[in-house]
Amino acid sequence: MDAVRRLIRDYDPAFAEPLESINTSRALLLRWAERPPRLAIVIAVILSMVAIGDAIDTDFFHNAIDFRVYFMGGQHFLDPHLYTLQANQASHLPFTYPPIAALLIWPLTCINYLTGLSLWSVLSFGALGLIIYTVIGLAARNLSTRAKLNLTLLMFGPCYFLEPIQQNFNYGQINLLLGAMILYDFAKRGERRIPRGLLIGLATAIKLIPGIFILFLLVRRQFRSALVATGTFLGGNLLMLALNPVATRSYWSDYVSNPDHMGGVMYNSNQSLFGVIQRLAHQAVSNLTLTTVVAVTLLIGVTLSAFVGSRKSELAALITVGFTGDLVSPISWSHHLYWFVPLLIWLALGQDSPRLRGLSMVVVATACWASVIWLPPKDGSQPFHWTGLEQIAGNAYALFMVAFLLTIAFQTFRRNGDSSEVPLSA
Repeated sequence: MDAVRRLIRDYDPAFAEPLESINTSRALLLRWAERPPRLAIVIAVILSMVAIGDAIDTDFFHNAIDFRVYFMGGQHFLDPHLYTLQANQASHLPFTYPPIAALLIWPLTCINYLTGLSLWSVLSFGALGLIIYTVIGLAARNLSTRAKLNLTLLMFGPCYFLEPIQQNFNYGQINLLLGAMILYDFAKRGERRIPRGLLIGLATAIKLIPGIFILFLLVRRQFRSALVATGTFLGGNLLMLALNPVATRSYWSDYVSNPDHMGGVMYNSNQSLFGVIQRLAHQAVSNLTLTTVVAVTLLIGVTLSAFVGSRKSELAALITVGFTGDLVSPISWSHHLYWFVPLLIWLALGQDSPRLRGLSMVVVATACWASVIWLPPKDGSQPFHWTGLEQIAGNAYALFMVAFLLTIAFQTFRRNGDSSEVPLSA
């Protein structure tokens, strides 16, 4: 280890800060981000081009069923029967989002379907890049813009091929856009041009689970930002109440609390506590028990995030909130789990990541690249007959999220080290 430290100092004599307090691999990665090897850049460009080709193949030769549902919702955003319509070319799936989501999709319906889908994929690529870039900035705040862009390019291809991310493009999903909105809202004041909370409120209006970040703002005493987010959320819904009162009332009185409207809870892809517990218990757990478990998890997760944000880092706190939201949602399909990208970047670059960061990265990334949750049988009642290993594989993403929360809680309360983070600024 001493030889490695001497090598770093010889490579850059200006690097005079003590390395004993910095993980050496992290220091090397941050240094090389300024001048990455040409071979690494070439490989990164090739992987990115392969990712773009894969997305093009999905757009033109496969059925992006979720985008078809969005497209149908946009076409009928003023229809009072919005939530009883079914998309004919998307397995007759209904529109399941709050009504303002249909309004925001409407502009894409003014052009033809394939052009709209292509534009949607371009926006999703941009959102993934913004997520990576913003998280890198949160993990290593002193990096130059050039270094952050270099790391974004290097990480883009590997992140795209993580199963939860690639599924967003396969289905034409909206989650990457929502993730980019949330993370951009937590960027430093000089890096964002709008009041903090605005995008969180809009994301919550589109898909309710981001509302957990409003709770995070409250526990961090960011009351003005929480007020902006809440006002945006309410304003969007009041707008739709005026434009389409019947569908808006139908959503908030019935469909918002009906997970069956969104798909089967038992399906492998559902990595929420609802799905995991029901698969493990063969659907023998009552709704009251499940609701209690979820409520306690929500309370613990949001409270934990406040301590993590003050004692460790803002990025670790955001991942805590994101994973808590995914666990407590009735339905968390694998393509909802974009928080694995911030997790992997935090493990690679975060000063407060655990000692076994390298092993953790390898296990999580390999499981996502290998799509392990799809290895067990996934049709009908087959989860009732999974073996022990199939239960581990089929619930792997949820197990990773729980393991993160337990680990971060242990690290946070084991020692009260000084936080290197600046408190959130409105």
